[in-house]
Amino acid sequence: MDTVSSAGWSSIGRTLAFVYAAGWFAGTWIFTLVSFAIIAPQPPDAADRVAHYAYERAVYPQLYVAVVCIAVAMLSLIGLGLVLRHSLGRDGARQQLMAAAFAAAGLFGAIWLFLTIGLLQAVVNVFDPWARDRGEYYSLDWKARAGAEGDEAFANNKK
Repeated sequence: MDTVSSAGWSSIGRTLAFVYAAGWFAGTWIFTLVSFAIIAPQPPDAADRVAHYAYERAVYPQLYVAVVCIAVAMLSLIGLGLVLRHSLGRDGARQQLMAAAFAAAGLFGAIWLFLTIGLLQAVVNVFDPWARDRGEYYSLDWKARAGAEGDEAFANNKK
């Protein structure tokens, strides 16, 4: 192997390994800090769906950044596989299989995370697909139909 070429591949490998580690570290820490409400508002009571919807909209930007960090880390696996293939010697079946495994892992992880971003947006927009702020306009509380207000089932739901 050519030493100049190996030195170039080694620096690329170190850079990709750093990007992988930094992406995972940043993404998991952001998720953790949001989950424990350190960098996000306190989560509301689970029974209040409208407040929970507002909470989801408030934490979505932080979760988006975390998912992007981890997706970049997953994509760096593709390059790491190519660097390892080059650094492990002659081009053979084992090197090709290893590079393909890294590529598959990186693509699968990145696609899964990009789908997660879409799922997060779907959760945010579950109540209003156009993402309009309706304030107190709607509620998920059960309301008695006209004429059934006196029924025992609605006795505890009066406001």
